[in-house]
Amino acid sequence: DGEDVRGEYLPSWLDDESSDPPGFGRDEARERLRACMAQRRPEERARRRAVVGPHADKVRLLVEGHALERFGSQGQQRSAVLAWKLAEVSVIQDVLSVKPVLLLDDVMSELDERRRRALVEYAVGDMQTFITTANLDYFDASLLDAARVVALQRLEGVTTVV
Repeated sequence: DGEDVRGEYLPSWLDDESSDPPGFGRDEARERLRACMAQRRPEERARRRAVVGPHADKVRLLVEGHALERFGSQGQQRSAVLAWKLAEVSVIQDVLSVKPVLLLDDVMSELDERRRRALVEYAVGDMQTFITTANLDYFDASLLDAARVVALQRLEGVTTVV
């Protein structure tokens, strides 16, 4: 709806993620990560798992400058996360020159009609897309005719694919 949505990368080695993330270069990031790993090594050994590193980094989404997880509605949160995923698809296409497979698990029930239509229009391009749903009524007949629909039926305790 024309809101300003932004993502901020929050490395796990930041001291305080409540403030704005500082700008940093590659060498500074490497040194700060190394220092944080050394500082938290006893904790990592005690927990038997790494607690600092890229696997623990976060992306904070903001709408109009406010943290989405604190101030956004459920609809804003879902729309922003979906928009982020679609942006990832675009980046993969641009950088690798390949079209990734798009997997969308039951997102239609979380979107209003306008957003469902926009998502379907985006997904029906020349990209392979899998969308799970419990309600085929979210899709119009022309889209269903063009799609390969796999349905599960449960008859007498046996699940079959139709």
